[in-house]
Amino acid sequence: MTNAVLNNAIKNINALYDVVGELQGRLKKLEDKEDRDLIELPALAVDTQILVRDHEGEDWERRYFKCWDNKSCVCFVNGAASWSTSYATYWKYWKLPESNNE
Repeated sequence: MTNAVLNNAIKNINALYDVVGELQGRLKKLEDKEDRDLIELPALAVDTQILVRDHEGEDWERRYFKCWDNKSCVCFVNGAASWSTSYATYWKYWKLPESNNE
């Protein structure tokens, strides 16, 4: 095999890896969207205590609920409530505390 043929084969393989990676990313986004679409979100009042995190395995952070936005949980920043701020952030995972000790 000549160097030109070998280099061309390597380029084609790399291009294939890029395509596979792109497809995997798109499939993951679709799975996440489908998962969100299946969830029936509870009606929560503003300033409801809620636990949130962005990644599985992370510790839960205490926040006050602001709203749902496109099935994402939005909470006021840094543990503040609507009384003291209007700034908010989005969170991937959320749950209601089981007790006041969480």
